[in-house]
Amino acid sequence: MKLNLRKVLAVLMTAVVALGVSAQNLYIFGSFNGWNPANSTKMTYANGVYTAEDIEFASGGNFAVSTVQSSDWGKVNANRYGFSQDNAKAVEGQAMKIVKGEGAMQVPAAGVYDIVVSLSAMTVTVKKAGEVVIEVPKNLYVMGNLSVGSWDPATAVELEKVDENNFSGKVTFTGAG
Repeated sequence: MKLNLRKVLAVLMTAVVALGVSAQNLYIFGSFNGWNPANSTKMTYANGVYTAEDIEFASGGNFAVSTVQSSDWGKVNANRYGFSQDNAKAVEGQAMKIVKGEGAMQVPAAGVYDIVVSLSAMTVTVKKAGEVVIEVPKNLYVMGNLSVGSWDPATAVELEKVDENNFSGKVTFTGAG
């Protein structure tokens, strides 16, 4: 069997390049976790971007990302990304340039955010997290120290659904609690 050395090298080079651009881990840490990079949150990777969802920040909250999760700040900072101006404020919904360095990024205001990072574009986007949807049950029952069937699920009192979000009913409690 005769091998074409150029073809073999081309295939190997393609494989090496493909492996070189594969996703690496990215971790987020900051004021929301006491600036503890050893306990940072691993971001999810999909479609070329890293995402951390539902991160809650207080007013003035800030964060950074790193490809290393460690208690060694030297290692973390050597692999860290943030704004070139330390603690600059992000603009909600706008992809903003990041650099490899020790700068932190500040969220626009207190709240719950989704953080999206593209290392290929070197950007971060800070977006308010979606509204929490509370599913209202079809039926709602009351149990407890009632005059009938105390704490018995079989005799719980069904409340009447008044509208989409409210229930009403009369129950008589006996004793404390």
